[in-house]
Parts: sequence; C-alpha cells; structure tokens
Amino acid sequence: MIPFAPSAPARAARRAALVLLSAAALRAATAAQVTLEWSGGVLGSQVDYEITASPGTFFAFLPSFTGGPTPLSIFDPNDPRVLSVGLDLQPLWKFGAIRGTGSKVLTFPLPPSGTIAGLTLHAQALTFPGATTLVKDISNKTQFALSFTNQTVPSQNDSALARVFHSLTTLVDGRIYVAGGQAPGAATTIYDRVEFFDPQTQSFGNSPIPLPEPRTHHTATLLADGRVLLLGGIGPGGVLASGRLFQPLTGQYAPTPNMATPRALHTATLLSDGRVLVTGGSPQFTFSHPTGQPLAYTSAVATTEVYDPNTNTWTSGPGLQRGLTTHQASRLGDGRVLITGGVENAGVGAIPATTAATYLYTPGPGGGALAPAAPLPSPRQAHAQSPLSNGDALVVGGAQVDFSSVTSAVLGDAYRYSNGGGNWNPVACTIIVRDGKVICIPRPGLPPGYGVIGGLFSFDFASGTGVPQTQVGVYLPALNAIQSVGTTLKPRFGVEIAGFDDGKRILILGSAGGVPADSSADIFTMHP
Repeated sequence: MIPFAPSAPARAARRAALVLLSAAALRAATAAQVTLEWSGGVLGSQVDYEITASPGTFFAFLPSFTGGPTPLSIFDPNDPRVLSVGLDLQPLWKFGAIRGTGSKVLTFPLPPSGTIAGLTLHAQALTFPGATTLVKDISNKTQFALSFTNQTVPSQNDSALARVFHSLTTLVDGRIYVAGGQAPGAATTIYDRVEFFDPQTQSFGNSPIPLPEPRTHHTATLLADGRVLLLGGIGPGGVLASGRLFQPLTGQYAPTPNMATPRALHTATLLSDGRVLVTGGSPQFTFSHPTGQPLAYTSAVATTEVYDPNTNTWTSGPGLQRGLTTHQASRLGDGRVLITGGVENAGVGAIPATTAATYLYTPGPGGGALAPAAPLPSPRQAHAQSPLSNGDALVVGGAQVDFSSVTSAVLGDAYRYSNGGGNWNPVACTIIVRDGKVICIPRPGLPPGYGVIGGLFSFDFASGTGVPQTQVGVYLPALNAIQSVGTTLKPRFGVEIAGFDDGKRILILGSAGGVPADSSADIFTMHP
C-alpha cells in the first residue's frame, strides 16, 4: 500500500491553491478531448480514477496534494499552458495508453491514516504527443477532501450566498442543483441565484442563468426525464402559484400552468407513473413574524393537485380533511403516498393545531383517491420523513406547538411506518430533529444509505429563535435504530441535504449565522 504523505511545501501549496479554486471550477467546465473522474476516496479503502480519451491515446496521470499552478514550460518551452496540480506526488504518477474501450481506470489504495484526513487530493490527466507540443490535451481537474467514514469535511469553496430554505437536487449527471432560498434573518432577501455543486471538484459554481423569479420555501422535484420541477414558495410579492421546469441540459426554464392556489410549506411527491402529487401548504405568509405565523397556519389549504409533465397540465386531486401545512409526504413501495403530521387549519376563527393525522394517497385516473391512515403515535410538524428500501417510511423528530399558549416542544423520537401492516413502530433514536432532514440515498452495489441531519436542539415558537445542533446520524434498518455517528463542522439552520458520489457522501448546506452570514457547506462521508 503506497501512503499518500504530503510534504511541508505541499501543505503550503495546498493553502495557496484555495485562491485558485474559482478559476479551477471554470476550467473544469471547459470541453476537453480527455476527461477525468474519481469515485470512492474513503480512507481505509481506495480511490478510482477513470480517464476517458480516444482509443490509442497515450496518457499521463498526475495526482497532487496541491493545486499548482505548474507551467508546462518546465517540460516543454514551447507550451504556455499551466496545470492545476503540483509535482509533489511524482512517485504516484501513472503513464499508459487508452485501449479500445476509450477509458482507463486507475486504482490507488488509501491508508487509514489520520495524518492525511481532511487534505485535498487534486489530480489531472494529460495526453500526448501534441502536434507542436509534447502535451496534446489537458483534462479537467478533480479534487476532493480525503475522509474517513462518518467524518465531515468542508466543501472546497463556499456557496456564493448564505442561504436558508433553498432547494438541493441531485441531477442525473451527478451535479447538485442549488436554487433560490433566502438570506438568514427576519428582514430577509429572497434569492433568484442558482449554483451547481460539482462532486468532481467538491466546489460550487454560479449559473449564468438565474431563476425566472426569486423564491424560497418552494419544492424541487426531480422528474423521471431528468428535469426539475420547481413549485410555489414565497417571492418578494408573496406566496407563489407558479411553477418552472428546469432543463439541466440547457440550463433553461420553461413555465408550467399555475397551480390552482398559491402554496408554500407544501409537499410535492413524484409518483411512480411520472406525475407529481402536491398537497396542502399555505397561500399566505407573514415575513415580519419569525415563523410566518399567524397567516401561514391559519390560511393552510386542504386541496391537492396532480401535475402531469407529459402534458404540462394540472388535475385537481382529492381533498384533505382539514387545511394542512408543514407536513411531510413520501412514496411507499406500492406506489401510494404517505402524508403525515403538520399543522391543521380547522377553519375561520379556529386555533391551528399540530396533528398526528396521516393519509394514504392512491394514484389513479384523474386525481386519484385519498383515505385516512393510522395516526402517528404523537402529533408533530416540521419533522423529517424518508422512504425506506423495503417500501416502508421513516419519520424522525419534529415539534409540537401549542398555539393557545404559543409554546413548543422539540421532539427526539422516531417511528417506522409498516406499509404491509399499516401501523407505526418505534425506532430507537438519539438525535433531536426539528427542521432536520432524513435522506434515503441509493448506492449501486450496496444497500441504500440513510443519513439523518440534526435540526434545532431547541426552539422558541413565540420569538422564532432556536439553537441548532451539529449531530449527524445514520438509520440502520437491521437494528431499527438511528445512531449518532458524527457532527457537522458548524451548527446550521434552514439546512438542505443531497447525496452524491453514488451515495457515499452527503452535501449539507444551510447558514451557520454570523456577521457576515456564513455561506460554508459540509460534506459528510456515509458508512459503507
């Protein structure tokens, strides 16, 4: 096993290379005749690099603990180009030829060494000979932070903005689409800024095309054809009824017909037939109040709608028993959708109430059908919910709010819904999650991973203030337990998460506060 051991100059060069990250991200987006991709990279296992070029091409592979810059003129005085890697790991350079498949995979074992944990491993590939220079083409640069399982490292650069209540969507091509959101704080700015997180560089890059309108508290649903459906949320003029279809191949947006009612704090769930079920939400929101009360809860609607991306049309769905907001929904293994908890609006003059009610939506002709299901063991809103690989669903944490006394309690319990039995079973849980997140991440060749990101440790409903926590956990189906296994680097509020690297890592993005507001992001390495 060859150790990756950086020298002191390499560590200094690594610090200097941070200045070049924005330029490196732009260079990586430039088309090249040779491309480089990495996967794995967990200490104690291995990292795989795939070089893609024309068959018969000769290549050189250069890993480094620095971001360069290294002028090619030190090898060829006629070549003015510059590499984005250093020369510190020459013993690990590889040379060879691309065979008939058009690609070559290089594998490096990674020692379980704490000495290199957190260091950034850069790499680039070259092809040769060129027509007038030694080097023909230079690949995109890759970079990632070496980490152990259950370890959190920072992204290679910060997000352009300190965001909360934005959306993160893992696209088919592996990038993570970051859309909208708002600045932290009560007197807030709503964003139309779009960014992409590139897993191959673990870096954020700005999109030249903004959202057609700013929005926050919206939903973003990855459709079966790879587009992303953005629905509702809150804009500068109030709650939105509009929808937008984002096409990753072009970066462009196309409008959908408006929903029948404006909605924020709603749910949007992809159905097995490719349509999208939208439930509940609030058509009004008070930005001057820290939690959006009273309008968000007293205006909650009981309607549902179904969007068909093939025809770009909406169909009215069945009604809920009461208006519902800050609830959750997920698709079960049989195609039905489980809708849980939230805050119910019982009508004009009535006091809203946190509910334990649940529903099962059955897709069908027209808008489908909706029926009450087994209630949660206790009422909750602002909880986390995720489908499980066996067709069940997992519900974690949340809060109970007494709207009469304007008090709230943050929950640290969890339950598993049995799709076959139609009942709830307790899950051992050591993480308190209000406004936290649960994610089910498909992992090729492995069972799905379930990441649990802690939200607020405490919350004062009257003032809208809370204490965010740093716990990161995993759900272990065999033990039916959520175990705390790590922490984020900073406590974060208004967080969103998305999986990448074939489910081995989770991007965690939400502001950690401060002046100026923090815009950093964390990357958590999942268990095998």
